[in-house]
Amino acid sequence: MIFSIIIPVCNGEKYLEKCVGSALLQSDSFDGDKYEILIVENGSTDNTPQLADELSKKHENIRCIHRGRIGLFAARQEGILEAKGDYIVSLDADDMLAEGALSELRKALDKINAAGKKADMLIFRAAELTEEGQGKLLHKKLLEDEKLYEGSDKEELYQLFAQGDSINSMWTKCVRRSIAAIDHDGIFINNGEDLYQTAVYLERAQAIAYIDKALYLYRRAGVSMTSSYNPSYIEDQKKVWAQMDRFLENRNNKEYDKWVDERKSLTCSIMVASIVYSGIGIGNKKKALDKTFDDELFVKYGKRELPKWAPEEPVFIHELIVSDNAKKLLLATARKHDIKVFIKGIRNKIFGSR
Repeated sequence: MIFSIIIPVCNGEKYLEKCVGSALLQSDSFDGDKYEILIVENGSTDNTPQLADELSKKHENIRCIHRGRIGLFAARQEGILEAKGDYIVSLDADDMLAEGALSELRKALDKINAAGKKADMLIFRAAELTEEGQGKLLHKKLLEDEKLYEGSDKEELYQLFAQGDSINSMWTKCVRRSIAAIDHDGIFINNGEDLYQTAVYLERAQAIAYIDKALYLYRRAGVSMTSSYNPSYIEDQKKVWAQMDRFLENRNNKEYDKWVDERKSLTCSIMVASIVYSGIGIGNKKKALDKTFDDELFVKYGKRELPKWAPEEPVFIHELIVSDNAKKLLLATARKHDIKVFIKGIRNKIFGSR
């Protein structure tokens, strides 16, 4: 078997069938007996477990495993341990594979093999998933199409990885199964698990190829990261950046270190923004801000420079963080936001949402 498509899912009943359907449709251009689909259900409280089981009973190349609430990182890794394919393809439960994705991956691998080489990882592009189907491409072209990066050429990949998030995503990678399994015992990560795993795979992979084609369709979340507060976010990020630090130790590059420090600062600004713009109430926001400001990651990196490419909202929050009376200004911003949300809610009740 060539490919194992891993779909970790928790409370994903809304899009799971469409997601799995896009994986099943790969057989239109690729032999159905040469790939499998593994649904890793982890701790859902909606109808996802039943739906996943129904799909696995209906299709011979689908397997479903249930692992309880173990987090996205561990769920993906549990799927890898169960996989039989030579290569792992990651698919999130609210996204879709592009038509003919596996066929394109197979062509790339065959071409590399014909040249007497082997690829440990393929990196490809993604596009937005819209109501009409494939939308605009995410990120610009990053590398040379179909080039196999080995030896010193891999430094180009290391630079991209340190500089920004353009190659973070697990879902833009096809990884040889022999290098894909990572020890995940007792490690719960829901936020940033892509970066954690990519740091390991870039270290392990001897040869990496780039495919300048959109083989993945990404559905943008309806709720932004900076408006959905998650108390575990900063603890997840500390595990993730510790893994990145291990990657950087082997690079010994001060410029890479500087870029990553800026990204850690951005992480802190995103965390603070998620508190300010959340709906947890002003009292809880104050408590959450106090806790965040005392956290070791924030103390060390919270007031450092941001990357030049940082989004507008975290940049605004960062300006408040580095100012005098930071907490006072952040809480004032939080109150203004809550008032706006309250007024909007009243208007929607009276006039209906528009």
